Order: sequence, then C-alpha cells, then structure tokens
Amino acid sequence: MIRSESEFRHYGIRASDGDIGQVVKFFFDEIGYGISYLVIDTSGFFNRKQVLLSPSSIKSIDEDEKKIEVNLSRSTLVNSPDVDAEQPITRQNAEMINDYYGWNNVSQVRAWQSAEGQPEERHLVSTSELAGYHVQTGDGSVGHVEDFMIDDQDWVVRYLVVNTRDFLPGKNVLISPRWVENINWMESNINVSLDRERIRHAPGFDRSQPVTSEYERILFDYYGKPMYLRDRDIEELVRVRARELCEDRGCQPGHELDDWIKAEEIVVKELRMR
Repeated sequence: MIRSESEFRHYGIRASDGDIGQVVKFFFDEIGYGISYLVIDTSGFFNRKQVLLSPSSIKSIDEDEKKIEVNLSRSTLVNSPDVDAEQPITRQNAEMINDYYGWNNVSQVRAWQSAEGQPEERHLVSTSELAGYHVQTGDGSVGHVEDFMIDDQDWVVRYLVVNTRDFLPGKNVLISPRWVENINWMESNINVSLDRERIRHAPGFDRSQPVTSEYERILFDYYGKPMYLRDRDIEELVRVRARELCEDRGCQPGHELDDWIKAEEIVVKELRMR
C-alpha cells in the first residue's frame, strides 16, 4: 500500500513484547529513495527519545489499531546505538547500527560507494530535512515538497507530494523521485526534469484518498512516462546485468558484491532515463 508520511506519523510501533513508540520520520538513500530507517520516538516509554528501525524488521502493519509490528524486543531497540536522528546519518553511524542489529542494507552500500571520491560524504536523507524544499524546473520554481508517499510493500519513497499553491491557483501533485535530477542542498532546491506548466496542470492529488493503480496509470500517462517496476522486477534486471559484468571480467571469484552493486547503479540510471 502507498500511504503518506503524515499518515505514518499516526502509527505506533509494537515490539515482540509490547508497544515502544511512535513513527516520527524516515531516512532514505539519495540514489534509489529506498527507506533505510524509520525513526521511532520512544520518549513515552523510555528515557531515550529516538531509535532507528530498519524496514527489514517489520512483520506486519495492523490497519485497525494503526500499529507496525516488528520482530525485535523492546530492550533490543532501546539498547541500540545512540545516534542523533536530528542530524544526517553518516556512513559510520549506519554501519554501527547495522552491525548491532545484523542488518545488511545493500542500498546503503550503493549510496556510500557512489559517494567515494566526492569532497563531501553523501548521507542518508531524512524526510524532515527535505520537507519544504522548493521544486525547481528548467523554467522556474513550481512549488515545494509538502509530504512523501511511501510504498510499504517495497519500502521506498514512491512519490513526492508537491504543493503548487505558492503560485495561485494551485493544488497538490505527485512527482516520482525518478524524475529528480539532483538536490541542491545549499539552496534548498530539488531540480526535476519536467516543465513547470506540465507540473502545474498535472492530475491533482487528494491525500485523504488512496493512491489507486488507476490514478497511477493516469498520472504516468499524463507525464508520458513508463510505470515504475516493483523490487522483484528490478532485482531480476540487476541479476541479469550483474551476470553480464561477471562474464566481462571472466567471472573471477571474489567480486560478486562489486558486480551486484555496479549492476544496481547501472539499472537505476537506466530507469531514471526512461
């Protein structure tokens, strides 16, 4: 199901031995917009204020009680490494957290490797950090990011909710992260590969209504873009490309992870160009 971050903030976290806190925001990687962590406020239960939770620990979502059930105990979560969730999550922080839980987050590895050689280390992005950023097209600003639509099947930011009411008349519209060219951190802008008027006249989005497959079909048809692929479909594309990379170098052992990460990077770039 695709639901907004603002809706998720009404959901509590139920550990294997009881409730532990409330969802407050998400961290995602800047390459594929995959959710790396949910940030949980535990101040109502423990002295600690916030802990990080990987989607891989989620068992199910109880729609009626608005609870996210996880396969970790309260003590495991509350005794996790102390990381300031109000600051960017660095590579060192992420590795410390993942080592503690035994999590293996390949999307983070991809993000860190993509940052190698850059003057500033790429970090995981929080939804609270990106909220309010202006959306910039080639012919001017079109609005600002107001919310995020999160797919809880693949655990990825599926859409940015853009408020175009900065320029009356306006409305909320959805933009896929695949159409984001880059993020300008210094100017608090998100640059997209769409025309300003195209976005302003896009199908409106009502957050009180579910994102249906029919609405998505209309949205992608309007922009003339192909629909996104599910994780299982992307994984198959990556598997094929990784095999090609392996064959190109004679399939010498010891490079399997490098081939996979490189294949992911290639596939993500190809999908962004579609």
